[in-house]
Amino acid sequence: MSATPDVSDVYDVVVVGGGIVGCAIARALAGTNLSVTLLEARDDVGDGTSKANTALLHTGFDASPGTLESRLVARGYYLLGDYAQQTGIPVERTGAMLVAWTEEERDALPGLKDKAERNRYHECEIVTADDVYRRVPDLGPGALAGLTAPGESIICTWTTNLALATDAVSAAFDCCAARVSRVPPSATNTPRYAPPAEMCTAAGSSTPRVWALITSTPNSAITGSPSRRDAVNFWCSTSLPGR
Repeated sequence: MSATPDVSDVYDVVVVGGGIVGCAIARALAGTNLSVTLLEARDDVGDGTSKANTALLHTGFDASPGTLESRLVARGYYLLGDYAQQTGIPVERTGAMLVAWTEEERDALPGLKDKAERNRYHECEIVTADDVYRRVPDLGPGALAGLTAPGESIICTWTTNLALATDAVSAAFDCCAARVSRVPPSATNTPRYAPPAEMCTAAGSSTPRVWALITSTPNSAITGSPSRRDAVNFWCSTSLPGR
C-alpha cells in the first residue's frame, strides 16, 4: 500500500477498510470507469477484523431460510469457492458434522435437515451414533446421532484478502494506508479534502467510529448506531452534499 493518499485527488468512490469485505468491493469496482481508492488504517490489508474470523467457507445450510443472510451466504459459498480455484487460494474440503449429545438435540436434527433443504442445500444426512464414531473415531463417548454437512470447508483468509487486494491494485485501484479522521461536508469549504461522490464503509470493528464521523457531518442523511458485531456497508451519496 502507498504510505498516504494524494489529498489533491477527488475520487468517485472511497472504500473505508481493507479487510475481506473492503477488498472484495475494491475488486468489484476495479476496472470500471470510476476513480476509486481504498483506505486502510493498518499497515496491511486483512490485519483487522478479517484476521480473527473462523476461516469457514460456509454452505449456509443452517441459516434462517428466506433471509438475506441465507441468500448471500449460499451465493458467496460458490463465488468464493470458484475464485479460490482460479487464484490458488488454499481450501480444505473437510466437511462438518453436528453431533447430538442429548435426546433433545437428536430430536432437532430432522428440523435442521429440513432447514438445509429449504436453503437449497441438499447434501445433509442424518447418521446414527455408530456412523458418527466410524467417521470420527476419536470422538468422546455419549454421541447419539449426527447431521453431516459435507460441503463445509476451511479457506485461508490471509490469501483471500491478498488475492482480492492484488486483483484490485492490478486494475489501477489505489490502496492507501490512512486512517479516516473526518468526513468533510462539502468540497467548497475544505478544498484539500474534497469528499467522494460515494463512500462505502467496510471498517469491521471500527465501523461505529467511522459511522459517528459520517452522522456528525452537517446535513447528513445517515442515521442509526450499528453495533460492533454488524458488518455495515452503505452508500451515502445523499449524506455528502457538494458533489
